[in-house]
Amino acid sequence: MAQSVPPSTNVQALGDKAVLGMCELLGLLFALPFGDALYHGNSISGWHWFYLSIGLLFAGAGPMFPWIRARAWIPETASASLSRAALDARFWIATLLLIFVYMAAPEIYRRATGVNETAETSIAPRTASTEPSLAKRPEYLKNISFGGDYGNPSTIIEAIPTITTDRLRVYIDYSYYKAGWMQKVRAPIGEIKEPVAGVHVSLPIINYGQRPNGGGNDVWWGDPDLRYSISPPDLTDLLPATPFRARLVIVGPSGAEQHVYFMLIRVAKEPPVRGFGILREQNSDWKAEWEQETIK
Repeated sequence: MAQSVPPSTNVQALGDKAVLGMCELLGLLFALPFGDALYHGNSISGWHWFYLSIGLLFAGAGPMFPWIRARAWIPETASASLSRAALDARFWIATLLLIFVYMAAPEIYRRATGVNETAETSIAPRTASTEPSLAKRPEYLKNISFGGDYGNPSTIIEAIPTITTDRLRVYIDYSYYKAGWMQKVRAPIGEIKEPVAGVHVSLPIINYGQRPNGGGNDVWWGDPDLRYSISPPDLTDLLPATPFRARLVIVGPSGAEQHVYFMLIRVAKEPPVRGFGILREQNSDWKAEWEQETIK
């Protein structure tokens, strides 16, 4: 009876790489529902956490596969079968089709049925044209951008005032995710003194530095002495980053507020690398919710 010939080292190495790619792709596929719900501000259910856990298991198993298949308690037929599946083009085609269907099917359905996006109740509140509370907001600053201060490590906003007045007060409203979205907090940032219409202004909104009894955090909204922290993720968190929902609040002479929405993603990084990224928000469900809370 002919004995099976063990695969060559080159074939095993190729199989290991294929399994790594397969596991990472499956990890991404299972994590998609959690990431999609988190980005759109939808509630996180137990199923989301379950699928995320499976995704993390796949993501960890891929790099460890060479070690796993060498264990005596793993049947050789099982590891060989997994390697063969990873080298099978049909698996990759099927997985890519699943991701495509998940990402593109809703848009294809809307186009096929002729549904107008702005008529959807979950999407209509996102723009000023469909939400009166957004349309009525004043605009004290225009062309607002986030950036560095050219030699100063602080993160600043730069803008062009549309009015001339004695001052504009600036705040940040924020909430972060920790097993659910935390209560919204307002952090004072500072004042833009004597802005002149059409004349460029800037103001630091995020500062850095360790503070006594401040733990390991070194990133702060506004003045670090006020202790409005932008905390990095805990080692016990399943997420490798801490997402923040935030809005820039500019208060004018009458007390009316201009709102500029964004998201901040805080990661664990050591200086001098910035430990976060900022995403300007255009279409988000939570944006309308915050506007409604402000009205109340």
